[in-house]
This record gives sequence, C-alpha cells and structure tokens, in this order.
Amino acid sequence: MKKSQWNDDKIESLLKKMPVIESRTSAEEIYQHVELRKRKKKTTARWMPVAASLAALLLLVILVPGLMNQNQDEASNMASESSADPAEMTSEGGSEEEAVTNEAGGDFEDNQLQRSPDSAPPAEEKEDETQETTEENTLEDAEEGFSSVALGGETESNLMTDEEAEESASFDVGLLSEDGFVIPMTVIVPAESDRSKTNLELYNDWIASLDEEELGFSDYHPLSSNLTEDGANLEGTINDLEERTVGASSDILLEVLNETFGSSYENIRLVNEDGSLQELNQVGEVEQFSLSKDNHVFFIYQQDNEQYFYVPSYESYESFEQAVGAINQVPNDRYQSALPETLSLEAESDGQNATVRVEGSTEELTALEKRQFVESILLTAKSFSLETVTFENLEQDFVTGYDFTQPVEVPYGYNKAYIE
Repeated sequence: MKKSQWNDDKIESLLKKMPVIESRTSAEEIYQHVELRKRKKKTTARWMPVAASLAALLLLVILVPGLMNQNQDEASNMASESSADPAEMTSEGGSEEEAVTNEAGGDFEDNQLQRSPDSAPPAEEKEDETQETTEENTLEDAEEGFSSVALGGETESNLMTDEEAEESASFDVGLLSEDGFVIPMTVIVPAESDRSKTNLELYNDWIASLDEEELGFSDYHPLSSNLTEDGANLEGTINDLEERTVGASSDILLEVLNETFGSSYENIRLVNEDGSLQELNQVGEVEQFSLSKDNHVFFIYQQDNEQYFYVPSYESYESFEQAVGAINQVPNDRYQSALPETLSLEAESDGQNATVRVEGSTEELTALEKRQFVESILLTAKSFSLETVTFENLEQDFVTGYDFTQPVEVPYGYNKAYIE
C-alpha cells in the first residue's frame, strides 16, 4: 500500500465513523434459508428428465392420431377399390350372393368354404334343421291337443245334459289319478266331429289330443292302437301291458277299460298281435272280460286343488233303493259321501222313475253341498237306467239350474271335459 493515498490510520478512523450494522436474523434462520435454497436446486435438477419425457409423450399424442387417420383413409380407399371388383362381377352376370360374401371380408375366411345358392347345406346343418322342425311340430301338436274341464261349482254343473249330447259328440274315458283312483269322464270333442261315430271311433280319433296331465291325471292313454269292435264286443292289444300290470295294477287296467268302454260295450278280449290271449299279472289269461257301469252309487272325489269329480262305488247293488241306502258307505278315505249329515233319505223306484224324500234341515248347507247331494243322486239313478228323479221336500230353487217342482231328468254324462 505504498502508492495508496490511504494510510492505515485514516482507514481505521473512517471505520470508526461508520454506523454499526446489526442483523436480527438468528443463526438458525440463516441455516434454514441455506438448506431451502439447496433443496430447490436439487428438486429442479431431479425433475428435468421427467419434464423432457412428458414433453416427448405429448408430442406423440399430437402426432399419432393424425398418422392413424391417414392410415384409415388409405385402408378405406383400398377397401373401396377392392369392393368395386365384386360389384363389376355382379353386373357382368355373377351372382349377387357372391358379391355380398366378398363384401363381408372375413366371412369367407371364417367359413373356409363358399357354397353356391343351389348347393345343399352340410349334413350337420340338415340334422339341426330337422330337429328344430320336429320340435316345432311337437309343440304345435301339443297346442292342438289342449284340453280343459268344466268342473262343477256352486252355480255351475259339470254333468252333461241330453241337450248338450244332441249338439256335440262325446266319448267316455276312465282317467287315472296321481294316487291311483280311476275317475270316469265324459269328453266333449269339437263341434265339427261326426256324432254318428261310435264311442271307440271317437276314442281313437281324439284320445291323443286329451291332455290328461293338465286335467290333473296321469298320462295313461291311449290304451291300444289296434282296438276293433264287433257289435257289443271289443278286441285288441293293450300297449305296454307289462308296465300297466306291475303288482296289483291289473285291477286298475281293468277298471280303466270298464270306465272307458262299459257304457257302450259288453265284453273286451285282450290279445297279442299274433291272436293269442294277453296274460295279465295276477290274473293270467282270460278269454274275455265283462264290461258294465250299472248299479252303482256315486261319491265325491276331490283333488288337492279342490276340483271335485263324481266317482262310482266299487260295489254294485241290486236296486236303486239299496244304492241310496249305501250313500254314506264310502269305500276309502279319499272318497266323500255326498249326503250331508243333517239329511236323511227314503227312496223308491218303478224301474223308470224314482222318488227321493228328503228329511232334515237344509238351512246350514252351502250351495256346493246342495249341488253335490242332488247330482250324486241323479248319477246313481242313471246307473240304474232310470229316466227321472222326483225330489220331495226341496225348495224350487234348492240348486241353481234345477226345478224341483217337476221330475228332474238324469244326466247324459258326468265330469265333463272339453277338447278345444
């Protein structure tokens, strides 16, 4: 400092004259500021590569759609150019089906075989179509065989009258309940049916159309495919005889035959296809079985769904009076007597008409109990080939549809069912 105009004494004097500079920032705050600046520098350095990557990705997002649209336009142009060829082929005489197949693109490769319109479908497709057609026909047949039954109720009878018999053809059939009881039915067939046909002819024509299961019964009919009639006698082969006669089922089969044909025929002969007698389990070979539906009293059979049917007794009686006297003698716990406990009866007949005197209180009887009582008596009279029943001590309107001031005609049939 030899050339300096300042000497040490002057500098020292000048420094003493300067104001004192004070900082209120603590050492700890200064340290924190320094550390914060260091972190900012490190963070900025760390995110630089990431920011560069994001920028590159954003650039790709902007550019790629444009490239893809360009490729799609080129592909569409190529497809348009290729589709022109089949169209030209079509206009020059080629089949329209081939042009459509080519336009489909991948269809030809997927099928690996192109058929002409006149070529036959593969065997597998034929089988599928045949199966579908068979199923459709089966459903149509089932629909055509739909049947319904008009059950008796408080205001409606399920007995077939003579007037109905003059208007519609019908046949009898014995249906098998789920618990093994045979229920007689009168089946009314469509109006176009020939009323001059016999019971067997109508049975053969219509039994396959009767939906037994829908009516609440087992699928038991048809009994035979070759039954023939000769006057009052029937002959034929029972289908699936071994299955129908397992255990004590032979009695059920005979009862079904009786309820189905007993009103119109006297005997039935069961033979094999070669003419020899069919052998029934626990019965053996029988030359012929007698058929009869006469001389029974009628009870009530009720299904689980509360639909009821009239059923004949197993036992036959010598007279109408005796049968009416047994109206409370039900043969099993599934049958019910149609005679209310509050009533008692006295009956007599002359072989053509019957009279039934009714004693007791009828005030507490329901309309259904009244109907079942009257109609079971009428069916019992029918079983003895009587024509009318005169009810004494009953009000004129005791049951809807009957006039008890006059003799009441016996019904033509019972437990009506309809094939529609």
